[in-house]
Amino acid sequence: MSKKKNIRFSLIVLGALLVPFLISKRVELREYDYYKGKITTIDVVRVKVGGAGRYRGGYDYIYQPTVQYIRDNDTISFTEHRKNLFGILHEVGDKVEVAEEKYNRENARIYSFWYFLETYQIFLILLPWALISSIHRFIYILRDSKK
Repeated sequence: MSKKKNIRFSLIVLGALLVPFLISKRVELREYDYYKGKITTIDVVRVKVGGAGRYRGGYDYIYQPTVQYIRDNDTISFTEHRKNLFGILHEVGDKVEVAEEKYNRENARIYSFWYFLETYQIFLILLPWALISSIHRFIYILRDSKK
């Protein structure tokens, strides 16, 4: 089997796995209202990270941006308290989009597709993709060796 066919098959499998995931994310994002906001401050919190054995851990830094946005002629300010991997990319004065839950207005966060994507969801997509592609490649290797 040619290399182009392997790559094409792998991309088709990845696309087939991504379609239901992206549809579910789109449904989840409909539960939010979106507003334009501006980052006013960024707090850096130092957190002790524990370790096991000889390595006793160390410290990690969590970046928590504070955002101001306007909703119904009210200026609202909130601090993102979640562990924010992308908080380091923001600077004071940046304009951001704020996602606020429709039914729980106190639950607001900076909107980005990556904020709504959890690590386990990435693995749930990539693991079946790798398995199916590997099995497909293995079948063609066995078929070619019998010729």
